[in-house]
Amino acid sequence: ASAVTLGLTYKDELVTVMMYDTANGAVRGNKKGYELVRLAIARNTQVHGGASKLQKACEEVLREMNVTEIFSYSNATINNGAVYEKLGFKSGGIDEGQPFVIDRDNQIIRLVSLPPYSTDEQLALRGRLKTHIGGNKMWVKDITKEGGEND
Repeated sequence: ASAVTLGLTYKDELVTVMMYDTANGAVRGNKKGYELVRLAIARNTQVHGGASKLQKACEEVLREMNVTEIFSYSNATINNGAVYEKLGFKSGGIDEGQPFVIDRDNQIIRLVSLPPYSTDEQLALRGRLKTHIGGNKMWVKDITKEGGEND
């Protein structure tokens, strides 16, 4: 298996790139297959419909490689997934992050590594702030049909 990387150019300058590569479950969870690992648009650049054009072209190449499903992840805290929805992906659930504590010296400590008396009140008295890393939201898309429609 190999990566599928396509780009858009404007006046001989690369302005947008999309890359799918095999995940094999190595980075997040155990999902295997082709993952959208990069969509990059040059700073101060707008390409109307660019992501959709690249998505369609990538899907054509992936279908020729007998790929039937693609997926990606977004940060569940800072990304609402609008671009994935526009590209035809469906929500595949959330891999929730773990609670962390930020210490006075800005060190991040896993909450489970702290003593059992670490209630919110105790953390506040020690100058610590409990936060929650939101985890990743999975997006999946069936590309067996031309145009990649999901049923």
